[in-house]
Amino acid sequence: MTSYTKQEMADIHFIYGVADGNALEARRMYGERFPSRRLLKRKTFERLHRRLRETSSFVSGMHNTGRTRSPRTLELEEHVLLEFEEQPEASTRTAKVSHKTVWRVLGAESLRPYHAQRVYALKATGHQPRVDFSRWFINDWL
Repeated sequence: MTSYTKQEMADIHFIYGVADGNALEARRMYGERFPSRRLLKRKTFERLHRRLRETSSFVSGMHNTGRTRSPRTLELEEHVLLEFEEQPEASTRTAKVSHKTVWRVLGAESLRPYHAQRVYALKATGHQPRVDFSRWFINDWL
């Protein structure tokens, strides 16, 4: 879709609603109401309405938002791998590249960042009670 201001998109959607969802009628009404603006195709009304209904936003994703994409180079991959080799528990943010890039680089090496979690310590003296409980559960409940 061509780039429109938020005001233009609001007007487009408003006119489409006034025309009761009739895109051809909305096109005619939009041309009459805003003669100095470019005349839109009927699909523009339908697409804008569908986007607003599906995403609750006039904005269409992250296209042309000013964020630059860092190309995935060998140096970038080495940087990410080195970052997680030194600190496997590090957050994906520490690499200072997009999370998706970090996950892809680590995934290509069959690695993944992890977070340490506390768990109950199993003691050697607790083995037999666990076995007894498991046998009781299997025999009585399954």
